[in-house]
Amino acid sequence: MLVAIWQHQPVPVRDIAAAVDRTAAGFATAFAPALQDVVDSLLRHRLVEEKGTLGTQSQLACTRRGVRAIHDWARNMGEADLLSADSVRMKILAFDLLCFEERIGWIAHAEAAAYARLEDIRLRQGGRVPKPQAYSADLARRILEARIEWLRSVKFDLVADRTRRRRGIER
Repeated sequence: MLVAIWQHQPVPVRDIAAAVDRTAAGFATAFAPALQDVVDSLLRHRLVEEKGTLGTQSQLACTRRGVRAIHDWARNMGEADLLSADSVRMKILAFDLLCFEERIGWIAHAEAAAYARLEDIRLRQGGRVPKPQAYSADLARRILEARIEWLRSVKFDLVADRTRRRRGIER
């Protein structure tokens, strides 16, 4: 989230809150008090008068320490970065709890969602995009394409296993 704030700063707090599906007030209080000093050292908060209204807008921007934290984070590459936590990999481990129809339905839903996300990425890449964002979008596109291929493979394997079982053929 710090990177997104840095790229688009200053960012209205309500926009960030909407992005994480919280109210602006809830977002501001979401940080544990113990972390508040860290957050305050990375982000600068200010109130700005909204043009054409009598109200103010709460905005966040990165401090120099925040930019340095992003720099250090981006520079370091570890094993966890190469194969990060993935809820799809975890959910597939629970496939034994689903019947065949539920498995096929889950795959169909995941595949449709991946195609929709892929189309969203393609639409947003229509204009000229700065290199870092283009690299990020390309990686996301490739991950989704690989995921779609993997989902097809799992579906094929499930159908083949069921067919073999129905014919009495063990694998």
